[in-house]
Amino acid sequence: MLTATGLTLARGGRTVLKAVNFDLRAGEITTILGPNGAGKSTLLAALAGLIAPENGHAALASERLDAIAPTTRARRIGYLPQAGEVAWNLSVRALAGLGRMPWRGSSSAVEDASMVDHALAAMDLATLADRPVHSLSGGERGRALLARVLATGAEWVLADEPLAALDLAHQLALTAHFR
Repeated sequence: MLTATGLTLARGGRTVLKAVNFDLRAGEITTILGPNGAGKSTLLAALAGLIAPENGHAALASERLDAIAPTTRARRIGYLPQAGEVAWNLSVRALAGLGRMPWRGSSSAVEDASMVDHALAAMDLATLADRPVHSLSGGERGRALLARVLATGAEWVLADEPLAALDLAHQLALTAHFR
């Protein structure tokens, strides 16, 4: 279970969420709705352990996120931010392979390659695996970034607007994948 208890979050010195409480259960799809600037992205970043709350805490399986080592947290929670920028012009396969970084030194090259191949197939990118990321369309780049998250093998995936820029067929496929 991923929980928020009294979670108060601020961005740029402005409180965007105050005393939020909820429980998320594994295996369920949860959607967070609200107007622009309401704090949805900030909430996801806090649930991934990337920003500290002003007050309250988030916990994974009753363990506070701030008490979980960053590598362990990255193995358990995959996070896809809203911005789909990729700084380096890596191949699609190499970008997806970055999802295996939390496992570096504790998984085999064969296991890593298998996880990357599975993630590429799940995002319909196997035929684009050797293409440079900067040559992709916005929707293809979004799927490549999702493949990076899936390659992690995390039990939780927190995705900020994962359907943005995807064509209808890939929106439906992604929704089916997460079910």
